[in-house]
Amino acid sequence: MKRPLLILKESLNHFRSFSSIYLGYSAWILIPTLGIVLLDLAPKSDMFGAAELLAFLLVILGTIGIIWISVILVHLATKLESDTPIDFEAIQTTSLKQIPAILVVAGLQLLLFIGGLVMLVIPLFFFIVWYTFAQISVILDDKHGMEALVYSKKLVKGNYWYVALGMIGVPMLIGLVFTLITSVIIVFIAKSTGQDVLSLFTSEQEPVWITAINAIGQLFVIPIGSIYATKFYLSFKSELLEKPLVTEPQIG
Repeated sequence: MKRPLLILKESLNHFRSFSSIYLGYSAWILIPTLGIVLLDLAPKSDMFGAAELLAFLLVILGTIGIIWISVILVHLATKLESDTPIDFEAIQTTSLKQIPAILVVAGLQLLLFIGGLVMLVIPLFFFIVWYTFAQISVILDDKHGMEALVYSKKLVKGNYWYVALGMIGVPMLIGLVFTLITSVIIVFIAKSTGQDVLSLFTSEQEPVWITAINAIGQLFVIPIGSIYATKFYLSFKSELLEKPLVTEPQIG
């Protein structure tokens, strides 16, 4: 099996090669965030909760937008390095149509995760790893509903800890690096402008400029994470082609 960190390195190189395309798509995610920021800056007035309702709708729109863009990025990660011309409009249409199936699988995963949490933390961790490929199998292998969950678990059997490292450990590392970088930038700006750093991180109302920094960071984190998950999944599946999938009940 290829080392996850090597796949991450390949993903970063891939992102650098096609950064303009990936950043162009992920930039659309900023639009709902910008709307929420503008609402927050607008004068406060009691207009029958109109501002709160609009903010809620923007959050819903932003969530759907992130899902749609993430699906597009997964498809792009499989096609950009090929010599075949890419039909971007077809990818966008296909990705939009896949959102309902992804939401169904995400709902099923949530129910299983809640069951795992009720059964204690350790079973929950098993469930998270077993079903980690469910959503990406919807995108790349046209799986649906419980079929995607069963397929994911079948893939993971026999390679549990490798998948846990690759699909849980490395994304956590990406998130940690992102958090460290944004925190350093925020602290630097706060110190330079004479602001209290502790109050910035403990305040109930996040300053607009911190929201902007985090949003800009997401422009890079979302495509890199999508590329990595796609490349890990495809690499893992190609390795499994050399041996049959494990179907007997076992962990690890």
